[in-house]
Amino acid sequence: MPNEKDLTAIQKALDFVYDQALEGLPKIGVKSAEDLAEEYRRRSGSQSSQVDSLINWQCAKTGATGFLTGLGGAITLPVTIPADLSAVMFVHLRMVASIAHMGGHNIYDDKVRTMAFLCLCGDSAREILRQVGEDVAMRVGKNIIDKIPGEVIKKINKLVGYRFLTKAGEKGTINLMKLLPLLGGLASGTINAASTKTIGRTAKKVFIPH
Repeated sequence: MPNEKDLTAIQKALDFVYDQALEGLPKIGVKSAEDLAEEYRRRSGSQSSQVDSLINWQCAKTGATGFLTGLGGAITLPVTIPADLSAVMFVHLRMVASIAHMGGHNIYDDKVRTMAFLCLCGDSAREILRQVGEDVAMRVGKNIIDKIPGEVIKKINKLVGYRFLTKAGEKGTINLMKLLPLLGGLASGTINAASTKTIGRTAKKVFIPH
């Protein structure tokens, strides 16, 4: 079972990168999550197609080694995490937050933040929701996040942290590089596009009315 110190460390990293994703990295020309969302909302087509376009472009763009390298050098985490990993976390959380904004959610709300972290778990998100109750899973599907009780949100937050740490290492020892398959995976500096798409589609199910 992961210990509380490890859980606090990964939560601190996720919170920090999420804040960075909301703000963007203006020094290197990377838009905030809100600005990215508005860029795609101005495009023609349905909301669903706009979100799909955002996801597809993120998959393509983040496949560029130079893009990730630039991000890794611009993000300084308050905990020890490899620059490549912080870049992956930033890309995915910015994409998820942008999708949430497109769905009309307040991306600065703590409940939305937690659900964004849940989206990083991809296909495992449904399993985590089942652990906190089927009723919650159904309400998330209807995009009524603000009505989920605070205690349930705290439980989701903790389960997401445990999920990360279970992937990270064994016997309570964090090997952060082992988180890469969960966050998308790096291969010669590139993010696995399939994992990025999975996370994007999970965010679409959580945040976009359907």
